[in-house]
Amino acid sequence: MPLLTTTEIIERLKDVLNVKSDGEVADFLRIKRPALSMKKTRNSSIVDDVLHLAQRMELDLNQILIKDSKAFPVFFRDESGNKTNEIHLSRAFLEARGLDPESLIVINQEGQLFDNLHLVDTRVTRINSDGIYAIATENNVLLKQATIRLDGSILFPSRIPEIPAENIDKSSAKTLHVVGRTVLMLAPPD
Repeated sequence: MPLLTTTEIIERLKDVLNVKSDGEVADFLRIKRPALSMKKTRNSSIVDDVLHLAQRMELDLNQILIKDSKAFPVFFRDESGNKTNEIHLSRAFLEARGLDPESLIVINQEGQLFDNLHLVDTRVTRINSDGIYAIATENNVLLKQATIRLDGSILFPSRIPEIPAENIDKSSAKTLHVVGRTVLMLAPPD
C-alpha cells in the first residue's frame, strides 16, 4: 500500500480540484508556487499540506493520497454528538509516520486550545518527552501539554491564567495513567 509520489499526488489534486496547473494546486495548498515546484522535483512530502487542504475542503484523502483505499476513519462531531464530517487516513500514510493504526484512538476535548481532534498513539504509556498526552483520571481522559524538567518532574502548564500550572514530581509521574501521546491534531473543516 505505497503512498503516491509527489508528482502523482499533484496530478490527482488537479483532477479533484478541477485545475490545470501545478501553480493552481500550490494556491489551493496555500504554499508558494516555487516551493511546490521544488518539492515536486525532489519528491519531498506534501502530505501535511494535502491533509490541511482535505480538512478545509472536505476532500477524501483516499482519493488523493493512496493507491489502496483501506483507511483509518476519523469523524468530526457537532455539539450534539452527531457526525458532521469524516476523513480517512490511509494505513500507508500512518505507517509511513511510524504509527500502528491498530494502536490509535481519536480523542476530542474542548478547552485550553485543544478544540481539535487528537489522534493518540496508545503504545506510549509514559511521559518521556515534551508533548500532548492523554491522561486518564477517575472520571475522564484529559489532554494535557507536558514538559519534562531537568530534575525528572513533569510540568503541565496552563494557558488560562485562573488555572495554575501543575507540577508532578518524578516519583508521582510514574503513577500517572498515560493513555497515549498525541501524534496528529486535526482541525474540523470551516
